[in-house]
Amino acid sequence: MRGLNLFLLTAALAAAREIPVWGGQQSQNSTEAPAGNDFVATAAGEYHRLAVREDGSPATWGFDSFQQVSDAPADGIFTNVSDGNVHSVALGMHGSIVDWGDSL
Repeated sequence: MRGLNLFLLTAALAAAREIPVWGGQQSQNSTEAPAGNDFVATAAGEYHRLAVREDGSPATWGFDSFQQVSDAPADGIFTNVSDGNVHSVALGMHGSIVDWGDSL
């Protein structure tokens, strides 16, 4: 089912550049999905989500038990994102990799 969710999220992003949201909040440590229609990349983890806006800034939301949402870098230009259960990763414009959340 997780692969299907990622496929649906990617297909919807490509069509409207908006992030469709489904499912419920997991706990009080959850944050709401960002609004807008300027997203160019996305990743769907088990309990949190990541996206990249046109300007390269990351957008994060969902369950934040290990700061995999709240510790997202505030500066930098990113081209892609990926996530696991308790960590997040972003690819910088010039090939740098930034990760946050639980230490791996």
